[in-house]
Amino acid sequence: MSRSLLSKLRQMDPYRFEHFVADLWEQMEFQTEVIQQSQDRGIDVRATRPPSETVLIQAKRHGPESMVRGPKIREYAGLYKQEEGIDKVYVVTTNRFTSQARETADECGVELVDSERLTELINQYGRDNFVNSY
Repeated sequence: MSRSLLSKLRQMDPYRFEHFVADLWEQMEFQTEVIQQSQDRGIDVRATRPPSETVLIQAKRHGPESMVRGPKIREYAGLYKQEEGIDKVYVVTTNRFTSQARETADECGVELVDSERLTELINQYGRDNFVNSY
């Protein structure tokens, strides 16, 4: 990810970053809904792809010095229990995950998307001017 793009993502308002993540998943042929903060119960984005795939996404816009830690991943793993028929839970961040967070994610079945993987997804699925619209 270019430094300017990463910097731009890290400076986004957290709610705007949630919309960015939802729009990226739409580029991957999901239908998405950003959940209102007052009703989110930890779910930032609900994404569905026909015929029956449903994923929940927690979007964590972090600065360059902040990392997502293991206890947060365990908390987000609880999203599986919030709704029936959830296929995956993703935690997406503009930075990195601690090694404890990675271990916890493996144990709990949570998919992690760090800044490097986020870059790959943007490069793979982002259409012309997708990022520039933010």
